[in-house]
Amino acid sequence: MDRPVTKNPLTVEIANTETQQSASKINWQNAERGYMLDAGRGLYAIQQLKAILYIDTFSVLIPQEKRSFTFKNNGLASKVAPIRKECGW
Repeated sequence: MDRPVTKNPLTVEIANTETQQSASKINWQNAERGYMLDAGRGLYAIQQLKAILYIDTFSVLIPQEKRSFTFKNNGLASKVAPIRKECGW
C-alpha cells in the first residue's frame, strides 16, 4: 500500500468487479505498521481464498479507509489445485 491504514480491525469486502456482487465481507487486521492486511490463517484463510478462486477480476474494498484495490485472478484456481488436493479442501 502507498500509505498505512489506521483502523484496526478493518471491515474488508471482496467483490466481483464485473457483477459488483460481494464474495466475502469480514474483519481483517492490519499488520506491519498498517502496510499489510491479514485475513487470518488456517480455515479462515482458506475460506477467503475459496471466495476468489473463480472470479476473473475482484476488488478489495476497505470502506473505513475509503480505499479499494482491484486484482486480476490470472488462473488462481489452477495454480492452487495441487495444494487443495494435498490439503483436502
